[in-house]
Amino acid sequence: MTSLSPFYRSHRLALPLTGLLALLPLAARSAPVRRLPAGTISTPPTTQQQKSMLTEMQDAFTKIADTVEPTVVNIKAERLRPDGTADGDDVPQPLIPRSAPRGRHLPTPGVPSPPRRLEATGSGVIVRPDGYILTNDHVVEGASGGLVTVTLADGREFKGRVFPDYRSDLAVVKIDPGPTPLPAATFADSSAVKPGQWAIAVGSPFDLQNTMTVGVISATGRQQAISGDTPNSGRYYPDLIQTDAAINPGNSGGPLFNIDGQVVGINVAIESPVEGSAGVGFAIPSDIAQQVMGALISQGKVVRGQLGVVPVDLTPALQDRYGQKQGAFLRDVSLDSPAGKAGLQAEDIVTSYDGRPITGEVSLRLAISATPPGKSVAIGYVRDGRPATATATIAAAPVSPEDAPAATPAPMLVKPRLGLTVRDLAAHDRQSLGLPPTTTGALVTGIEAGSPAELAGLGTVGPPGGIVVQRVGKAPVSSKADYDRAVAALPAGTTVTLVVLYPEENQLHQSAFFVRL
Repeated sequence: MTSLSPFYRSHRLALPLTGLLALLPLAARSAPVRRLPAGTISTPPTTQQQKSMLTEMQDAFTKIADTVEPTVVNIKAERLRPDGTADGDDVPQPLIPRSAPRGRHLPTPGVPSPPRRLEATGSGVIVRPDGYILTNDHVVEGASGGLVTVTLADGREFKGRVFPDYRSDLAVVKIDPGPTPLPAATFADSSAVKPGQWAIAVGSPFDLQNTMTVGVISATGRQQAISGDTPNSGRYYPDLIQTDAAINPGNSGGPLFNIDGQVVGINVAIESPVEGSAGVGFAIPSDIAQQVMGALISQGKVVRGQLGVVPVDLTPALQDRYGQKQGAFLRDVSLDSPAGKAGLQAEDIVTSYDGRPITGEVSLRLAISATPPGKSVAIGYVRDGRPATATATIAAAPVSPEDAPAATPAPMLVKPRLGLTVRDLAAHDRQSLGLPPTTTGALVTGIEAGSPAELAGLGTVGPPGGIVVQRVGKAPVSSKADYDRAVAALPAGTTVTLVVLYPEENQLHQSAFFVRL
């Protein structure tokens, strides 16, 4: 794996900008308004000091462009669609949450469509002088023969071999540049990136190669779940850098630089109602990109560990409810997974993993992912306010989206009723659902439309008849009577944690839902 370059925050540009902001209002008040004869050009309204500051800033960005643009490439992927369909997503672009595909052309029903070759375009950044290029997986996904065309900043073209990683939405492309080394970008420590720092995006928006845009880092630690065109093809990004540097279709896979010309992220997505830049773009942090890139270069694939949990951050509300200020709250546990076999349950709060403290969702996800399959790790957690330790043997994570459907936390919504109809769990229910004979709980037979239970997401994990309620708040549920007593004791206007058991994809999951009464 390429070693991390230290991140140095430069004050060279920040200080002149501060002086400029302070001086410009004074100049505006002191300079008299002069009426000039027609056709006469006014004297520049800036003082010599102000012009010097602007020129220094302008020269700095010009030097950055001269340095980094040779490391950025254009990538074209030829895709063969057997059904002949085409849509706006054929052009790799920043993925756009909550936006429908553009320009979809549907084939005539009953009429076979001939195969079509479609050329898609995106960006990438050279990371090693011997021809390794980092980009997004969705830029090169489905490339015919696993090959793409790479165009360097100087106009030279090469064929490149693709080594993709779906889960991270990253890929490495290898070209053979010959004996002459290529200019390669260096990486910054993305954990040191802070809102307000300069951000510079370079890529091929709308296939306009070597386009540079400038903005700032507007936020860090953003999460995005972006659905795909087919079932189970969505992607989940647990940790993204947000920027207002203009990112548009074609920027995907291109680098986000700091003012030292170092890569802080790989541009991947935009949030926009118009499928163009609206000032909110996202990049995969360079620390994550380097880990994935190193594995792809050395092994051709990324081997990750899997625990079988869905962690979420401890929000202030969860901190107050569970009396725990730090850790990762287990929103879901697959009971057939290493976590389930080790005894972990939904509502547990993981505080340490393999001897390292866990501060939240991202730190737990990264720790699990970096664990070699087959390794046994000690996991510290808190349950009902009491600390405990479990030992889990980490499994290998699946690599395809079909093998690992994404799960996202259910929202916390306000409605006046719980909205579940339940009955006692019978022996034949356990058999039909594939539950262990000792399983206890109340079987859900109905979910009221618009009820708090439905709006909290309970209907998304399975139909009525496939969900077993095991706990309401802190009250265990072994029967319908237990459920009725627990629900009757709930005060109005509060949020209750509902722990349920359900089968999905041939696995049993125990999941916690937050329902507002």
